Amino acid sequence: MKIPTLASNSTTIRKTVLVLAATGLISISQLSLAAGTCKGMQQDACSSENSCSWIKSYTTKNGKTISAYCRNKSKPGSKKPVPDSSSAGKSDKQG
Repeated sequence: MKIPTLASNSTTIRKTVLVLAATGLISISQLSLAAGTCKGMQQDACSSENSCSWIKSYTTKNGKTISAYCRNKSKPGSKKPVPDSSSAGKSDKQG
């Protein structure tokens, strides 16, 4: 009967860790590419791209001026539904 040793399992563990690390890096790189498609575009290029929105410059409440920039449009359905506050707790209170 052959008893598994740490040395024989280390190769399997190392391969598993490498596969998981590679998968993580690929998914992170895809997210950064998707997030950066509009970043740095000039107004004309941004306005002509359907997936981008041009944000005009504005001043925050504390007086800091934010320069105009291009960003990705929000995805439809990305907002979570807000629970209806009028129905909250009605089932608990009967009377």
